[in-house]
Amino acid sequence: MEREMDAELRFHIAAFAEDLVGSGVSREEALRRARIEFGGVERAKEECRDALALRLVDHVARDLRFGVRLLIKNPGFTAVAVIALALGIGADTAMYSIVKGALSWDFGLDHPDRVVIVNSVNTGRSQEWG
Repeated sequence: MEREMDAELRFHIAAFAEDLVGSGVSREEALRRARIEFGGVERAKEECRDALALRLVDHVARDLRFGVRLLIKNPGFTAVAVIALALGIGADTAMYSIVKGALSWDFGLDHPDRVVIVNSVNTGRSQEWG
């Protein structure tokens, strides 16, 4: 994206300089004037990025308005879609609760977060049991 923006900005500066050369200005002076007229390349890049972000927000808002209009226009479809989403979300929540309950190893302890593991290491001595 950055390379494309750089190439496009260079193209516009070169095209403007060519117009100036066509009107009788020397090539070096035309490039200098084109850069001055065009402004800073980084500033132009920032303006392009801002325009892209605003355009994206505008497209999302337009899509949302269109979707809401369609949902209002077709109440039967809206009802089926809402019911399907509600059932799907409810089923997912139920399955999550069941799996979490099955995999929860609290052993009926009051404070399972305070359980510790104690290990004993016996180095160098053999130990007999029994």
